[in-house]
Amino acid sequence: MSTLIKQLYKDVQSNILKDGTKIKSVNGYISNIHRLKNFIFIDLMDGSISTPLKIIIPSNQYNNNLFIGQSLSLHNWNCKLTPTRNHPFELVQNLNQSHLQISNDTTPFQPNEFNINLSKLRNSSLTKFKNNYMNSIIRFRSSLQLAIFTTLNNNYNFIKVDPPIITTNDTEGNNETFKLYSDNEIFPLNKSPLNLTVSTQLHLEILSQSLSNVFSLSPCFRAERSDTGRHLTEFFMLELETTQFNTLDSLTTMTQDFIISIVRQLLDNQKQLLDWNHLPLPIDTMSTQDIIQRWNRIIDSKNWHEIEYIDAIKQLNLNKSQFKTCPPTLETITTQNITTEHEKWISSTLFNNGFVFIKNYPKSLKPFYMKSNATNTTTPTTIPTVQCFDLIFPELGEIIGGSMREDNLSILKPSLPNDLNWYGELRKSGYRTSGGFGLGLERFIAYLLGLKNIKDTLPFYRSAKSKVTL
Repeated sequence: MSTLIKQLYKDVQSNILKDGTKIKSVNGYISNIHRLKNFIFIDLMDGSISTPLKIIIPSNQYNNNLFIGQSLSLHNWNCKLTPTRNHPFELVQNLNQSHLQISNDTTPFQPNEFNINLSKLRNSSLTKFKNNYMNSIIRFRSSLQLAIFTTLNNNYNFIKVDPPIITTNDTEGNNETFKLYSDNEIFPLNKSPLNLTVSTQLHLEILSQSLSNVFSLSPCFRAERSDTGRHLTEFFMLELETTQFNTLDSLTTMTQDFIISIVRQLLDNQKQLLDWNHLPLPIDTMSTQDIIQRWNRIIDSKNWHEIEYIDAIKQLNLNKSQFKTCPPTLETITTQNITTEHEKWISSTLFNNGFVFIKNYPKSLKPFYMKSNATNTTTPTTIPTVQCFDLIFPELGEIIGGSMREDNLSILKPSLPNDLNWYGELRKSGYRTSGGFGLGLERFIAYLLGLKNIKDTLPFYRSAKSKVTL
């Protein structure tokens, strides 16, 4: 069994590895080669950490057989501590006991191929993860998911569940689903079209009635044609449903506390999670210091705000000269929604780069399942509103959407789609008031790391107009 490079660094820090300790086996790929007269210095990576393993080979061995990107397997090499250098240790050959196995690659990398521009790199599916910047993002994604799972379990007693991806539901009702076509032999009793899910929410509502607090982190699919730096056709959504936080105020409070708890964990473990201090970064990439500053703003409750949708509309119209797209007016509030441009202005300008819950949208702008407000104290009485929120982040716009779910069947039934009769029947089976939200994982990662394009936040992106070749 090979030892991961990350583990070697841990063992050196813990004084487990000492001068002369024999390393039985380690393998990886070459990220850099520096040739001198008598020695060859190699940076070896295996993806477990962004810091390379330094190995030294006499220049009279393998000089013409080594190139960047090539994989190596080392057996019985010695650890040599180097406390006065930037790297704390390196591996050197152990006389005749050491063995080096070199892959028979036929397509060598060019030295600059690990630092090419992002648009080209993200389309190099077979090799892009050997770029330290790209594989650092994937490691961060993994650590973030672990923090999410730990927080929901330990802080809020949520249960992880796995709703189906194949469904008849079009939860949002926008007809932006990917359709599945099959003969009746596969689903012989199915009369409705089958979709790839756009949301697991409706299934989570069933589970929450029995389990109280449930969540899923699942792939979702939306057949929209937007091909921007903030859109994907396949993405991962963290969705939760709760009967415990059963008012809009308690749900927004829980949402804020949840995000703060996640980011606080990231700050506590930043050495492990943000390991690109020493990496060559693309142009306009945020530095580690800027990222840490951004995270500290998130955990400061003074930067969190709430505003009623109607009040947001009034503020937008007072400043409408600043926008390319005219904001809704009081006359068009039921048919025209605010845009990403307006959302960014609300968070960045109106609330000084704050994190903003916009609450109680007009009912006509939102899906059928959102709970109606009994009275309208902040809007004209002729405009029905629903108990919902969109959480807006600076520079990005909406990152979370949530609501209370309509528990009154007589109110729900007129707007209930014909193929969702079961959703109404759920209200007859001891229904407890529930609410929940959905968090786009890729948008969250993009904001936390200051990424310009969410295509870089997951290994193999699927977006409008992109070619799917593997």
